[in-house]
Amino acid sequence: MRKPKNMPESPNFSSGPTKKPDSWSINKLNLDVLSRYHRSELILNYINKTFEDLRQILCIPKKYKIFLSPGSCTGAMQSILWSLLGKRKVTSIIYDFWGEYWSQDIQKIGVSQEVRKSLNGQMPNFSKVNLNNDLFFVWGGTST
Repeated sequence: MRKPKNMPESPNFSSGPTKKPDSWSINKLNLDVLSRYHRSELILNYINKTFEDLRQILCIPKKYKIFLSPGSCTGAMQSILWSLLGKRKVTSIIYDFWGEYWSQDIQKIGVSQEVRKSLNGQMPNFSKVNLNNDLFFVWGGTST
């Protein structure tokens, strides 16, 4: 396994609040959209502009849909698990609480799953991962 060539300028990513960019300021927040009805023209235009910016920045093809999910990361993850998994077997790489939690949800959905798990602070064995499977790997900010 090769180490990355470039290290992050700030390694402050953890289970607590993440570091905001140095240029961040509360005065830069767009208050025009704060507490507005989610179906109003103003908000729909704001969301569509955000989607188009996201599509351009991440080079997302036009034929792909972008999904907005309200709520927590768990809500978003549930949407992904229930919407995208099921046609192929899943290889789950489990090394922390959240990976194990969502892997159990994959079992509840009834998707065929191969679990590679290590909860001792080491990553599970990646050798011989079947690349024809969908890969479930949680890269979270937990203290693990």
